[in-house]
Amino acid sequence: MARADRAGLIMCRLWRTQAVAMPLSAPNDSVKKSQRGGARIYRGWVLGVPKLPTFYIRGRLNIATGFAWAFFLPGITMKSLFIKSVAVWFFILLAAIANGDFRERFLLATLGTSNAFFLSGITLSLMILTITFFALPWIQAKDSIELITIGALWLALTLAFEFGAGYFLMGKSWPQLLEGYMFKDGNIWPIVLLVAAIAPSVMEKVRKMI
Repeated sequence: MARADRAGLIMCRLWRTQAVAMPLSAPNDSVKKSQRGGARIYRGWVLGVPKLPTFYIRGRLNIATGFAWAFFLPGITMKSLFIKSVAVWFFILLAAIANGDFRERFLLATLGTSNAFFLSGITLSLMILTITFFALPWIQAKDSIELITIGALWLALTLAFEFGAGYFLMGKSWPQLLEGYMFKDGNIWPIVLLVAAIAPSVMEKVRKMI
């Protein structure tokens, strides 16, 4: 390899993407392709212009757009993570509604209030953990910070839905809404919320152990 080529080998790292090494004399069509955030992005270097990064987006050379994509790629990835996390939370919400309906229809009449609420809380917690276990490969959280963020998002969405729907749609008073947090009559709702908040981190560790 010529000295100019060796000097032209530049390692370029772009927000958790694998570094790319490429000589400055390489042809334009040999730049490597990356798939990030649903956009086709080609990382390479302008020939004969040292240390000037450029992108080939959908086959068209655009240096300014390349810098814009380099800046906004983390945001696009986080948007995808947010959307997927919210989608999984909707599955958890449906599971919680089905679990509550089953409690009201069957468990209360057969087990009594305390046992029914306690068993319902345990069941919902297990459902949350199970959904999280199977959803994590699809969510594709990269590190513990993102896992903690997902758990915090689920907790916030659950509280917003509970108090918003309870107060504005069902007409419950604030004392009625807060009763579920007092551990009365076997209600372990605060523990269920805790499970929802830590489920992504815990289930990620479980997946690594299996």
